[in-house]
Amino acid sequence: MSSCLCKSKEVACPCQDIISGQRKADNPLQLMRSRYVAFATGASGYLYQTSSSKLKLELTESDLKAACESCKFIGLAIVEATDTAVEFKADFIADGYLQQIHEQSYFVIEDDDWKYDSGELFDTPIIKIERNEQCPCGSGKKFKKCHAK
Repeated sequence: MSSCLCKSKEVACPCQDIISGQRKADNPLQLMRSRYVAFATGASGYLYQTSSSKLKLELTESDLKAACESCKFIGLAIVEATDTAVEFKADFIADGYLQQIHEQSYFVIEDDDWKYDSGELFDTPIIKIERNEQCPCGSGKKFKKCHAK
């Protein structure tokens, strides 16, 4: 099984090769997984590059860098993937709160490459994590010794 942050069940997950430019995403699911890894690792240049031209009118690479730095991603679950959309749940910790992005993402092909175009967010709870609770990342450590640092 892959040890990639995207939790793909593929033996050789392509996320790092896609982020590094060694290969293209074959479909929206691969692009979405690689973008999750990019958010988790701070690859804001890749996130900007894989945004549609329409989306690039609304954001900058600095915006994406700030988003990457503001939270620690700890889990990804794919709900459903189609030919042009992916519904996913991404868990993250920000300011001592466990949060989740639950989104239906839409993708387009521009210049023969898949690009993230837009998304619809679902309402999700925000949960305060107490210092002595188990960290929600699954490390087995207390939050204060893990992601609260």
